[in-house]
Amino acid sequence: MSSYNFESINAVAWAFTHEEDALMMYEHEFGASVQQTGIWLHESGVLGASPGGLVLLPPTCEVNFQKPEAKDSSPDIVEVKCPYSAAQLTIYEAVHSLKDFYLEYREGFYYLKSNHPYFHQIQGQLHLCNKNCCDLIVWTTKDCKIIRITKDSEWTKNIANLIEFYFNTFIPELIQN
Repeated sequence: MSSYNFESINAVAWAFTHEEDALMMYEHEFGASVQQTGIWLHESGVLGASPGGLVLLPPTCEVNFQKPEAKDSSPDIVEVKCPYSAAQLTIYEAVHSLKDFYLEYREGFYYLKSNHPYFHQIQGQLHLCNKNCCDLIVWTTKDCKIIRITKDSEWTKNIANLIEFYFNTFIPELIQN
């Protein structure tokens, strides 16, 4: 009999349940305005992105900047993360106690690790939605941080690689099985 890891089910339910809490904090406490949006399809029809929302009015609170040029950028979209593993921790505690946490803390600021899948998710959203800047909202019951991430022009080459993978690897495997 197979064993299942129900931890991931709890994590998905937690994130789904609390994404609205994070967006409400972003809007009501931080002064932003967000419009819900659906899926955005790439012209190829095989890639899509679904950001947490479109930013109509940026927040007035303190923001962490992924790169210096983000200081001069206004967010176009948001992505929300409500980490189940850090649900009862501050973001600082999560960074320093959870081995695989996706943020790092350096010189007083939080950064999204550029080798983490969330970095690639956000870059994909920026490219597929044709936007320039994203506010990553990281929310726990004890804390909320915003990391402003700008589009990485070098990441563009991944779009062609993903489309090639889809047609040359994924579809043949799907047909074969």
